[in-house]
Amino acid sequence: MIRKLKGCFIAVLLLLQAWPVTASAAGGDMICLTAAKQTVQPGELLTVAVEGQRLSNLYGAEIRLAYDSGKLRFKSAQRRVSGGAIYEVKPMVTEGGLVLAFTRTGRNTPGLTGDMPLYELSFEAIATGSAAVSLTSATLVDDQAASRSAALGEGVSVDIRYASSSGESTPSPVPTPTPAPGSTPSGSPGIFIVEAAAQSSAEGVKAVAELGAALDSKGTESIRVVVSAPPETVQMQVQLPVRQVLAAFGSRIQTIEIDTGLVQVMLHPGLVTHLSGSPAEGLVLAVAKADAGSLSAAVREKLNGQSILYGFSLSVGGQAIGKLGNGEITVNLPYRLKGGETPHQVVVYDLSRSSDAPAAIKNSRYNPETGMVVFKPAEHFGQYAAVYANIIFQDMADAAWAKEYVETLAAREVIRGVGDNRFDPHSRVTRAQFVTMLMEAAGPDGGAGSREAASPFRDMEDGQWYSRAIATAGELGIIQGREDGTFGPNDGISRQDMAVMLYRTAMLLRVEGVSRIEDAPSFADGEDIAGYAAEAVAAMEASGIMDGFEHKRFLPQEPSTRAQAAAVVFRFYMKL
Repeated sequence: MIRKLKGCFIAVLLLLQAWPVTASAAGGDMICLTAAKQTVQPGELLTVAVEGQRLSNLYGAEIRLAYDSGKLRFKSAQRRVSGGAIYEVKPMVTEGGLVLAFTRTGRNTPGLTGDMPLYELSFEAIATGSAAVSLTSATLVDDQAASRSAALGEGVSVDIRYASSSGESTPSPVPTPTPAPGSTPSGSPGIFIVEAAAQSSAEGVKAVAELGAALDSKGTESIRVVVSAPPETVQMQVQLPVRQVLAAFGSRIQTIEIDTGLVQVMLHPGLVTHLSGSPAEGLVLAVAKADAGSLSAAVREKLNGQSILYGFSLSVGGQAIGKLGNGEITVNLPYRLKGGETPHQVVVYDLSRSSDAPAAIKNSRYNPETGMVVFKPAEHFGQYAAVYANIIFQDMADAAWAKEYVETLAAREVIRGVGDNRFDPHSRVTRAQFVTMLMEAAGPDGGAGSREAASPFRDMEDGQWYSRAIATAGELGIIQGREDGTFGPNDGISRQDMAVMLYRTAMLLRVEGVSRIEDAPSFADGEDIAGYAAEAVAAMEASGIMDGFEHKRFLPQEPSTRAQAAAVVFRFYMKL
């Protein structure tokens, strides 16, 4: 479809005039972009102006742009060029791209000259992080139907982040959407698409994918296996030659994605540790679609009306891979938002750990652009459901800045309310509460908090709601307690102690974007920060997980509220 569209806009411009096309050399023409803001919040609109500089005899134009579709959603394009009758082609949105075109009309209508606005574009910010809009080409036509290429100005970059309680904000990365299927090789740079024909069998649909052509293709960084199966398929097996998988991950290939039509599964290089069998044996991904009708009423209630379950298994030479390492597999499950639903409350539930109590997978995140929930299974494959966790706290009106942070974490069972649909955002957070939040955010899916450990502190009682989290944090060295051997679980936690716990956890998990900072924290009250916390505070500020207050103060000794604690844990969680 994209190939058919190529060049059609300029063709429209020239056909309107019905004159022959000649090429002219590029002059001083330049097309530039400017953004109205450098920072926006998710849900906010970003305005980008497309302007022409030093234009000479401009009669018509085709302008192509690229933008980060995982973080920006194109909303509208308003033409700003004026003067005489103008015919405008409706903006064409492609995969991560945008094509704009217009022409003046009439044989005796002269072209335009000078600096002038051409378009005003509007994008909606849909995910946190850094997003860019750039020009890829600009073809101009003069009043004699001669076409030329214009020089391109630099693109614009915007920081998409939530505002914090102190008026500052923090960017957080989110997964990039997976490109749609295409020809072989793909039109997307570095992606080679392998089409695997599906065959029906007594055990459902089976497909075998050969990766040889992808391995021989220069510049391939990712292989996408697309299985053509009937829409009514409920069971599927996709086999890959182990020898080819090993060759792929032993070279430049970063991911092998399998698009079954039901779900998408991405294999990462860490998976090679399981492929120690005969190279001739096949690596088989099995996917089964089931109905939730056979589950208990309590489980169906927790699934909030979701009736579709997906089961997965991975085997080599007929032997199931029982335990997965962190980051070896990524899964995308489909989910369609219903009216009134918000993306941050869509999660994946794991039904394999307990048949009576499905557990939220904490690293699951919904991408509204792809309509998929992406997650990384922890330790095992199993049965999953994409669910809207409708968490509502009635007392968040006067802490609206933290509402989405709180709901995001509550939907993933990282934090909990205090009963009666209340979160109590302004009350003091205790040391036990914060450690529990942090351990829940980091594990078990994040790699911490999944161990059984005895508490190293003499003021801790076994069997408390916080016992396991504090024991695990103590064993991992995230908390060290006080000189007298106590921890003080019910005491309020200072901001500098929060920074220390966050920093130690981030270093343990090797969280991207968090590193040791040599310089002292750049706060006006830096002298008030204890020596043991200085490095942690500096690192948390540099990473954006914690920020300051007015007059560049950190207030290290101040206690934190539950809403403030949820905000910093959310920022930490978004970096995992």
